[in-house]
Amino acid sequence: MSVEKKYFHKSTASNYTGYKLYLKANLNDSVLTSDSKYTRGLDYSLRPFIELSDSLKLIFVGQLLDYANDTTLCCMPVERYGFDGFEGLFGNPQSKRFNTQMDALVIINRLCFPYLTNMYASYPVLYDMSMKREINDNSKLITEVFQTYKCWYEQCLTKKQILKYFPFNDTRVVWYAGKKSIEEKPKWYKCD
Repeated sequence: MSVEKKYFHKSTASNYTGYKLYLKANLNDSVLTSDSKYTRGLDYSLRPFIELSDSLKLIFVGQLLDYANDTTLCCMPVERYGFDGFEGLFGNPQSKRFNTQMDALVIINRLCFPYLTNMYASYPVLYDMSMKREINDNSKLITEVFQTYKCWYEQCLTKKQILKYFPFNDTRVVWYAGKKSIEEKPKWYKCD
């Protein structure tokens, strides 16, 4: 199980030069990878990974959280990434790019909340509710968002499962056009 980082030159798959994280898992006699020959890993479908057990997903989450300080630019554009026919939420973010820190968080969202990502975080854009602006260019604030993810991750490890509650739109910095969790916050949840 690993998270790997690849460099991509501007190509037909992406209009930008930059990096992209992808997942790889050796399971029994097969190898799963989000770096498929069809998409070159330049999407967020993660189809084979969303069916993994919570314990395996949490291994990936732990590795993705290691990218908290990686400010290299991602090769992906800011756009609404929709899945499974659900149209998600609409908006018009001003940000055009995002960094590897955000790529890691987008993958965590998709991996752990695969059927609700469109509702919770359909764009790779973070928004500061106090400053009333997008913060894709503010790696310091993005690093603070990682602290919320790390606390959530620790709670998941304690419970030995991925929590259904999505806490990442309940803080000062939220996902652009994202809704609050449809699940209630558990009474024992301690990441506020």
